[in-house]
Amino acid sequence: MALRLMYSPAVWIAAVNGPCGGGGLEMSVFFDMRVSADRDACFGLPELSLGLTTTLGAQRLAQLVGPSRALEMMLEARFYAPREALELGLVNRVVPAEDLLDTVQRMAERYARRPRKTVALQKRIFNDAHAASARASLSQEAAAALTSMMSPASQAAMRQWVRMQEGTDGDSVFLTRPEPWTEGTALDMNVPTGGPVPS
Repeated sequence: MALRLMYSPAVWIAAVNGPCGGGGLEMSVFFDMRVSADRDACFGLPELSLGLTTTLGAQRLAQLVGPSRALEMMLEARFYAPREALELGLVNRVVPAEDLLDTVQRMAERYARRPRKTVALQKRIFNDAHAASARASLSQEAAAALTSMMSPASQAAMRQWVRMQEGTDGDSVFLTRPEPWTEGTALDMNVPTGGPVPS
């Protein structure tokens, strides 16, 4: 899917109005553009706090914001507000939430009038500008993700995340209670199984 987005003659625009984290953020970086609502949207990659690597989007994120900023985002394990994402280069535009879909629709209609073959050629020039092929990078990232997922530290962190999720209304603790993860203390917490997370 990621490679199809990259090499499609269509222009793919992600409209983000809500939390865009983990796999959702990783998928969004393969879109040609990202437009964010000015409120409710947020962006984050908390994988490293669970001992996980990304599964498919790290090299694209690094192309968008630079390797140092991409690593910082993951080490911080917090969610970034729309204006921060714009300053990083992660999103192209931030618009009022009520205008988001109209804005993206107008962009899509305008860009659809460009010559498809030329758009595809230009996208290929941009996407193949790096030494490693996209296919090789994605394979390398997927292998690293599988390795990290099987590590004892990662499995302990994922078990703790599941325990902390119990008793919530379904929102990720990375959004509702991020401090233990951003501070690296989540595994030190004693969270009883089967009950709500203590305040």
